[in-house]
Amino acid sequence: MRRTFESLSDHETPAKKQKIPADVRLEKDPINEFESSHPSSCDNLETKHVCPLVNTEAIKLQELTNSKQPTTLLDYFKRANNGKNLEQSCKTSINDKLKLSGESETTDVVKGDPSCEELWEELSELVVFTSKGVQPSNKIAGFDLDGTIIVTQSGRVFPQGPNDWKLQFPQVKTKLLELHHQGYKVVIFTNQLAVGNKKISIHDFISEIRNVGRTIGVPVQVFASTNRWSMYRKPCPGMWTFMTDKRNGGISVALPSSFFVGDAAGRSKGWAPGRKADFSCSDRKFALNIGLNFFTPEEYFLNYRPASYGLGQFDPRKAVNFAGPLCNPVNAKVVNERKELVVLVGYPGSGKSTFALRHLTPHDYCRVNRDALGSWQKCVQLSESALQRGRSVVVDNTSPDVESRARYINVAMRANVPARCFVFATSLEQSKHNNKFRGLCLSSQPDHKPVDELAYNSYRSKFVKPSVSEGFVEIININFMPEFKCESDRKLYAYFLV
Repeated sequence: MRRTFESLSDHETPAKKQKIPADVRLEKDPINEFESSHPSSCDNLETKHVCPLVNTEAIKLQELTNSKQPTTLLDYFKRANNGKNLEQSCKTSINDKLKLSGESETTDVVKGDPSCEELWEELSELVVFTSKGVQPSNKIAGFDLDGTIIVTQSGRVFPQGPNDWKLQFPQVKTKLLELHHQGYKVVIFTNQLAVGNKKISIHDFISEIRNVGRTIGVPVQVFASTNRWSMYRKPCPGMWTFMTDKRNGGISVALPSSFFVGDAAGRSKGWAPGRKADFSCSDRKFALNIGLNFFTPEEYFLNYRPASYGLGQFDPRKAVNFAGPLCNPVNAKVVNERKELVVLVGYPGSGKSTFALRHLTPHDYCRVNRDALGSWQKCVQLSESALQRGRSVVVDNTSPDVESRARYINVAMRANVPARCFVFATSLEQSKHNNKFRGLCLSSQPDHKPVDELAYNSYRSKFVKPSVSEGFVEIININFMPEFKCESDRKLYAYFLV
């Protein structure tokens, strides 16, 4: 459940092996299990990349494809942090903040035996808490926090303060105690954007987690993602990967014996009498990415039967292998031998820039992009200038409505050249996925700027389907065809990222 104070919304364990409680169904989901290691060499793979880019010439694309790419998920995390050590604490440690508030001192760097002391760590885009008594285990009982373990005491959707919480069900404490006795490590994985945005102070968050842990009475480890664009944010598997690789004492996790419980499960309105639709499906997708058995809070704590759910229209596990055709109609020509002007139409992240750089600029098309130039007026001026110099033009903007496209159709008419329209068939969900993917891959590139929800809503509200009546001589639909520089990129793309 989303949490904010504003409206925005191999090694064996020392413990004896035991079976999962009878009410926990170990249904095997038909997806690839999470792999703890990834290929470390990409030298023999084709140097292609999927992301829309904002460079103005084709040579920039070559520079990007020649750059060193991350080879493991931890490399992606480091890349997203501009190459810094992920375990480098902030300049002001949690200890310093607690001293200022009068709280007792904790440790924000891992030292000694985690079972003997409480540990707090403030890492880049991640807060980690390990309570006294936590032991590494090959069995992980994973839980979301808000809407799963706790709900608001006030009954409001969003908490009104750090003390506005209660256990969601009386069975929560009993169930977690049973898991602890059976050798499970209880771990909470929670998205806490409000902490990263300073809407909730780190002090208040620490205080709440401590109080929840004391109420439950079970040693617990907590991983809290604090950045919207991070690999740590669910459904991305970053928090799980960090836990298994860095914070489980070197013990390998047995996925068939582990599970995750969360309320963001993709259930539609009325999944139970009077119940609203889930706000997202991020918890279920998080489990799918890892290969974990998944349960909703009602299924796990109250023994409800599984409710129907939807993952959305876009499934990256299928899209990663899409092989064409590129165009519709199939026999359409992408490159025109005659001088022309091409207008691209599609969501941010739909693949327009990559398409232009791969298929048009190598044939001397002048790429016109508003992000690079700053205004549509400058885009029109550059289009006119390029046509006067005898070059074809590709307008690489979203161009959702008749008005925005008419500017360039008029330019083509004044230059007496034909205008064609390429409409990108990439769905809204896939465009958002591409946006997150390119951020994780190319965050070290100064040109890259994540696209926020406002931009997608604006495009959708303005969109008018292009028509030849506007003045186009041809309209071609373009399918998104993912291309990757290395196998690690392919694996990353196949995860649910948003």
